[in-house]
Amino acid sequence: MFVRYVGRLPENRQYTAAIRSSRCVVIDSLSKQRNVSAKFQILGSKEGPLEILWRTITRDFFDLAVLVYITDELVFRPPTWHRKVNLHVPVLQSEHWINSSRSIENLLSFLTGDRFRIEWSLGRLVASLGSHNLRLSKSRYDSVCLFSGGMDSLMGAIGLLEEGRRVLLVGHRTDGQASAAQHEIFRGLQKRFKNEVDLIQCSVARSRISNPKFSLPDKVERDHRSRSFLFLALGVAVADATGTDDLVLAENGHIALNPPLSPSRMGSLTTRTAHPRYLLEFARFVQSMNIFNGKVRNPFLYHNKNDLLTNLQDWYVPLLKRSISCAHGTTSVRWAGVANVKHCGHCVPCIYRRAAMLQAGLDNPEDYIDDTFRNLNELSRARQRDMLTLIRFAKRVCRSNPTQLQSIVVSHGAFPADCGRTVGPIKSHNYVPWGDMLVRWAKQFLRLLQLD
Repeated sequence: MFVRYVGRLPENRQYTAAIRSSRCVVIDSLSKQRNVSAKFQILGSKEGPLEILWRTITRDFFDLAVLVYITDELVFRPPTWHRKVNLHVPVLQSEHWINSSRSIENLLSFLTGDRFRIEWSLGRLVASLGSHNLRLSKSRYDSVCLFSGGMDSLMGAIGLLEEGRRVLLVGHRTDGQASAAQHEIFRGLQKRFKNEVDLIQCSVARSRISNPKFSLPDKVERDHRSRSFLFLALGVAVADATGTDDLVLAENGHIALNPPLSPSRMGSLTTRTAHPRYLLEFARFVQSMNIFNGKVRNPFLYHNKNDLLTNLQDWYVPLLKRSISCAHGTTSVRWAGVANVKHCGHCVPCIYRRAAMLQAGLDNPEDYIDDTFRNLNELSRARQRDMLTLIRFAKRVCRSNPTQLQSIVVSHGAFPADCGRTVGPIKSHNYVPWGDMLVRWAKQFLRLLQLD
């Protein structure tokens, strides 16, 4: 059992027993001797450590996301990839949460592949995070855009800014490379759009306090399948605090669908970070709970990565090259020790990225440790694997009929065909836009490899 800490609650016997039990792990981001820290830094029109003033239900939701995120690190994932996760969460409006418990449990289970059971109990008001002078301004922004430092979120931010919107970017600092990319790309956007864009960077991690009130077990997992839940919860919290009714998660539709490329990638081995069903259910949940009443949307729901790099302006290019896509950026790339190279070249995200850059005429093989497009046969079998899998997948897409394409579209989770009217740019009553998107990508990919 993993427990959210909200201070002493002697009248709540269930919670009090849980935080005293040696069988429970207490996640504490509240006390002075906290074991988890959540920090916010703003860059742009004002700069420095940031305090966010929350509505109670928004703070409860954000702390739930922190609890899920940290718990994700502490529970070993067995060979079956499915875990049972039990949470105890004291909240102020406990009856409201109890009535929606099934919805949030199903949402988290779909995202992570795990089985969640959440016990709710009556909590209390908790203090705001941070004690700093800087606070967010109400009504300053038109859109809040989640910002990873990757290519898709960069293009999403550019699209919003070129529409004349005032944009608040929200980044989650998970490692030094991603944080540096967010910072440098933001400075490039700021140079062009001046005070029309700001950036908040948030870090959620174990605190560095040597003697916390509650000790944490060792970290045993690093895949962080729940990261998307924390990222979206952070976006919701910031949008609510600024009175902004537009929350954007810009992720190309191919990656959002993330159809299993082979039988070995079925189930929870394939992530659902921005899957249409997940995004739709998340939006419905936060709206039904009055956590966020604005729109949660993905403007690239029907675009593949190649589509995003059409009709580029020259000033985009340095920022695109600075963006990060690699799944191995903190492991194999770092250990390779090649100066200024941040992409392994052989993982699926790197291959998607390079295909898009090739299609746009921006490819530089020296940006990658491994050249899977020109020197595939010279690589080890392990480093060939993802490219060969993608080639087989692209060929399967190209020879599929409309019914088979629809099966591929929903292969990683069924979702309403008309979800685009809620979380996408257009209203569609069928799966044709997604099928067309996959076919465009597959044909271009095979053509780039001269396999068409």
